[in-house]
Parts: sequence; structure tokens; C-alpha cells
Amino acid sequence: NFRIDADHLRLRSKTGNEAFLSVSVNGGVELYYDDSKKLETKSDGVALRGTTHYVEGLLRPWAATNTDLGTNSDRWRDIYVYNDIDIKDAGKLLLGDSDDLQLEHTGSYSKITNTTGDLVISNPGDLYLQSDDTILIGDVGANEYSAKFINNGDVELYYDNVKKFETSSDGIKVFG
Repeated sequence: NFRIDADHLRLRSKTGNEAFLSVSVNGGVELYYDDSKKLETKSDGVALRGTTHYVEGLLRPWAATNTDLGTNSDRWRDIYVYNDIDIKDAGKLLLGDSDDLQLEHTGSYSKITNTTGDLVISNPGDLYLQSDDTILIGDVGANEYSAKFINNGDVELYYDNVKKFETSSDGIKVFG
């Protein structure tokens, strides 16, 4: 048996200028690579620094609820998902270097926001947009619409936020 009794154990290079391992009683364990901390145990889990290439034997998703996966400057390159991506109410799916395409659900409504270029919806087959209420196209936050598709009701088309066309149960109406 080999035993070391200490309140704090450090393994360093022969010259003492490069850390390999640090262990503290009632504290964390730190592992280093080239004198840069890569793994640290904490009271609520484990902190990884840098790029995680492979986690052997990981059978379930990370159990964290209020932590980030990556950072703004240190992003994961590819994430492959078998089924769903589940984002809670008020969370957003942000796409693009400047987050210029956003998918959002607040619990009350859902919204697609594009802040650069054209928003193109393309599908070689049938395209279905479904809502239990109304589908609005335009600057909804400013109440400026290009089109409204009202579930079980009218279709309204606008020019410069002025209604120009409307369907109804007895036909169509053209304005102007």
C-alpha cells in the first residue's frame, strides 16, 4: 500500500514551475495540461475548460440546469441530436454570427425574427404553416403587417400597413 497524508497535495514539474495536479481536503481536485487547468471538481459538479473531445461511458445527458455548454468565444463545433431540442418558454434558438435569425416561444406566442437579408422559406414539396390562432407576417412588434392569416377566418393583405385585400365567408373585398 502507498499512502500520502496531507491537507493539500500538489504534483508539479521537477523545477516547480508547471502544475500537473492539485488536491485539497474538503476541496476540489484540479488537473492541468501544460500548466493550464483543464478539469476541476466543485461542490456542485465538474468544471471542464477548453474543448471536450470525448466523454467515455456517458449514458445520459448532463444533469445541469443552470449552466452553459461552451461560451460565446469557445463554442462547440458540431452537435448531433437524435430526436428533439427542447428549449423552455422564453428561450430562443439563435442562429448566425450575430444571432440574426431567432426562433422564439414565450408561452403565449411563437415568433421567427430575421434581422438581415431576406427570409426565404423553401420546401420542394408541400409547405404547412399551422397555428391555433393567427399567423402574422410583418413587423409584429410595431403592429405593422404585410399579411394576416386568421385561423378559420379571414386572410388579409396589406400595403404599407394599410389593408388592401381581405377574404370573408361570402367572397373577397378589395380596398383602394
